[in-house]
Amino acid sequence: MALRWKASIDHFASFRFADPAAGPRAHVRSVRDFAERIHQGLAFPSAQIADPFGDEDMSMFSIAFDASLFGGYEVNVGVFPGGPNPDRLWALQVQVPDAGMREAAWRPKLEMMKVVERGLHARLLELGAMDLRWRLQERRDDPGQATP
Repeated sequence: MALRWKASIDHFASFRFADPAAGPRAHVRSVRDFAERIHQGLAFPSAQIADPFGDEDMSMFSIAFDASLFGGYEVNVGVFPGGPNPDRLWALQVQVPDAGMREAAWRPKLEMMKVVERGLHARLLELGAMDLRWRLQERRDDPGQATP
C-alpha cells in the first residue's frame, strides 16, 4: 500500500437562509453566538463538546471522542459567513487535524466525521438552514451532496 500523507481532513458545508430575518444575524449578536446555538443542540455519546470561541468573523468548537469510540480522536467545527452577503450565505468546516500517513490511520477518522456531520446537518436544518450542501475533501470535483 502506498503512503499518502494527510495533514488534516477538511469537509465543508454551505447553507443559506431564505429570509435574512430568519438567519443568524437577525437573532444573534455574533458568529460566536450562532456557533453556540449550533453547539447547544448537539449530543454525541462518549464525546465532550467544548464551548465555542471566536468572534465576528469565525467561531469554532471541538468535539473530543472517548478512546472507546473512534480511538479517541478530536474533530474541530468552524462556522463563518460564507460570502459577500452574510445574511444569506454561511459556511461550516469540519476538520480532523493530524489525520495520519496511512489509510488505516485516517479511515476511522472519516467514519467519525460522518457521525459528526450527520449531527451538524440535522442541527442546521432545525435552525432553518436551506440548500445545505456538503463538499468532501476526497471528492473535490463533486458539486456537493445534500447529506453527509
